Amino acid sequence: MPRRVTAADGRRTAPSARLVSEGKFAVLGVRAPSSIQVERPRRKRLRNLPPILRLYVLVVIAAATLVVVALSPGLLAHHPDDLGLALVLSGLLVLAKHHDIQLGSRLKISTDTTVLFTATLLFEPSLAVPLVAAGSIVSNALARRPWYGVLFNASQASLSTALAGFVYLILAPGRLNLIGNIEGQLPALVCAAITMYLCNTILVDTAAALQLGQHPMSGAWERHRSVLPHHVALFLLGILPALTAHNHPWTLGLVAIPVVVIQIALRDMVRLRVQTREAIEALADMVDLRDPYTHGHSQRVAGYATCIAKRLKMSADEIEVIRAAARVHDIGKIAVPDRVLLKPDRLTEDEYREMQRHQEVGARLLEKFPDFRAGREYVSAHHERPDGSGYGRGLKGSQIPLGAAIIAVADSFDAMTSNRPYRKALPLENAIAELQRHRGSQWDARVVDTFLEILQDDSLVSLSHRLAAAGA
Repeated sequence: MPRRVTAADGRRTAPSARLVSEGKFAVLGVRAPSSIQVERPRRKRLRNLPPILRLYVLVVIAAATLVVVALSPGLLAHHPDDLGLALVLSGLLVLAKHHDIQLGSRLKISTDTTVLFTATLLFEPSLAVPLVAAGSIVSNALARRPWYGVLFNASQASLSTALAGFVYLILAPGRLNLIGNIEGQLPALVCAAITMYLCNTILVDTAAALQLGQHPMSGAWERHRSVLPHHVALFLLGILPALTAHNHPWTLGLVAIPVVVIQIALRDMVRLRVQTREAIEALADMVDLRDPYTHGHSQRVAGYATCIAKRLKMSADEIEVIRAAARVHDIGKIAVPDRVLLKPDRLTEDEYREMQRHQEVGARLLEKFPDFRAGREYVSAHHERPDGSGYGRGLKGSQIPLGAAIIAVADSFDAMTSNRPYRKALPLENAIAELQRHRGSQWDARVVDTFLEILQDDSLVSLSHRLAAAGA
């Protein structure tokens, strides 16, 4: 028997009334009440931070200040040659820190790791920590960060250098100034590197988690494992100049060569990933453009899904996975012929089965691209239903990934509130009633409740503005 498709799974419904042009909240161009004002970006001031984050930042700065003050009296006791080397390293630190590479919402990598580790191995903490503090303050100030950001970044670099330096002093049988000593110092080198990495990572991740209201360890392994090889390489590069700098100070300049090579490679990697993502998203947009009624559908679904995931207080990394998956959730329709995709009438059984293939086709395509691989399960399962009546693999209830359930609600809401060749858009009130009616059967109850909270929250700006802010 021929099927009619509903908003949730591609099945078509009977025509309904026009999309409202005004309402409690603006949806896809609907005007928001005049009492709802778009928030202006606030200036970056310490008092604008969440109270717990503000306290954390001040505690870290205070701890680092105490460490630097405690170590500074021994600074002038060092040999002038060491002070000269320290100045050179401080300059290299400024250059390296000035070219951080952002790899994600809470992750960036900087080649200053090499310089910090070299300073840890070359000098005692009484010299290494002040030079790191000075170089970090200068580099962050040049980046025009707010004063508390400058001091916090310098503090976390100083504390990680201090801890790594003391670990190295305790475990190393002697200073790393001869190649012959390296074998006996391997345990000390490894422990110092691990200490520096963990201290720096924990301090930064905790600050990011407090800013986002999340647990510091949420998604930590998934976030960092992809860049661990790069950090290992940077630590190894830090050993090389420490082996020879005391006898041949000019070799410090050589550290810049491999560091620059790694930095260029990282930038090229990030650029390639960005270009690949943009190409896949452009392909998804082209699929939407095949049908003039679905133009912009994927962007809107990504915006809705992002809002829902944020309201559910999911981790920043998981939110990004959901956004990316929602952005390309219909890319598998590239394999659906126009006679099926654009048919204004009821689909036959064979045509309906052909339409049902699109989510699996999309998941197989996304498997080939690292930036979308994590979300392929969400694409594959976004037409599953809690009661088991959806299509795909016949998942139901808790078997359906939360990300897929979020995309399902976002996809259905946009389909219901958009015009189609076989019907006009549902009024906002009707779309909300439909979500409530099939809550727990067609759509995940918690996701529906969360989305309805977003629609009904008078304290929020218009939904269209939130979608723009979410990157839709």
